[in-house]
Amino acid sequence: MSDLIYRPEDEVLAELENFKAHLASCAPKN
Repeated sequence: MSDLIYRPEDEVLAELENFKAHLASCAPKN
């Protein structure tokens, strides 16, 4: 996760959105 600071912000945000979508699809919705 420490490599986030060295990467373009839009790329980081896009990856973060993908990660949240992945978590949402795997975890049961409360």
